[in-house]
Amino acid sequence: MFVNLSPTSAVGLGSVNNVKNTSNSNSFDYFNMLSQISANNTATSQAIAREQMGFQASQSLQTQKFNQQEAEKTRQWQEYMSNTAHQREVQDLIKAGLNPVLSASLNGSSTPTGSTASASGVPSGASGQVDTSLVSSLVNLATAFMNSSTSLENAKISAQASKYDSDISRLNNKDTNAVNLVSSILGSVFSGVTKTM
Repeated sequence: MFVNLSPTSAVGLGSVNNVKNTSNSNSFDYFNMLSQISANNTATSQAIAREQMGFQASQSLQTQKFNQQEAEKTRQWQEYMSNTAHQREVQDLIKAGLNPVLSASLNGSSTPTGSTASASGVPSGASGQVDTSLVSSLVNLATAFMNSSTSLENAKISAQASKYDSDISRLNNKDTNAVNLVSSILGSVFSGVTKTM
């Protein structure tokens, strides 16, 4: 809010007080507007976080399902390898030209462990952010209000100083006129006294 404090403006003390009251009302309106914006930003952030958490939950379920399916495939492969260990050993002995009876004294072909598939990158969750811009806006508002109040006070002090200077000037002029009058009277008296002597 700008107030015209030029010498030609007709701003009295009552007007300055009205400006302060209007400024206070505007400050509260501004504060309420900033509070509402901050609340809306926080609510929007929370809604986005909820949506992101829903997406992450569905991705986590898909990852778990994939890992379960792959673990089941590994278990089935290991079971197959274990169940066919002696048959594979007999086939290996025949291919090597050895007697398959040797398989009775051995433990069968080895059953390797299968590698497991694991989907990584499981989402870690989301959180909504609280809008903290209200604090800096309030600091700016308070600073502007204090600067405005300071400017008004400086204008009042300047006006009072100008009035004081004007009053001093007027008194000095009256004093100068009185001294001149007394000097003139005394000059006349002394000139009349010197003539009679």
